[in-house]
Amino acid sequence: MNILQEAQNEPMISDPRARAEWFHNQGFEARKRDDFVHAIEFYSKALELHPTHFKALFNRGFAYDKMKNYAAAIEDYTRAIKIDPKNAFAYYNRGISLDRKGDFDEAIKNFTIAISLEPKKADFYHNRGFAYRKKKNFQ
Repeated sequence: MNILQEAQNEPMISDPRARAEWFHNQGFEARKRDDFVHAIEFYSKALELHPTHFKALFNRGFAYDKMKNYAAAIEDYTRAIKIDPKNAFAYYNRGISLDRKGDFDEAIKNFTIAISLEPKKADFYHNRGFAYRKKKNFQ
């Protein structure tokens, strides 16, 4: 089923936030199929209806990253962080996108913030260590 067919199956929901959640859910289903193009379209529609929908921003950032559009991913994670500045995974994912873009200093800063918020997440330390390694900083 393509996005147009899925959108035609949209239930009649008058509340914009509930409609946004429906579109977010459709985006997540597309993401699970590795259909990142349609996932982004659904997440974008959710954000048109509810611009501060944290999960839609976070997941659209993830989809952009998978499509190697790191600038768009970083922008979405930055917007998500403004909504929930205590979300360690938003900093972590932004760090991943920054790292992939080659901005190791900013990636390290984001991994460090993620670690300060969730100090028991080994992946946060692991990726920060690799970012230091890419900088050839072995201290």
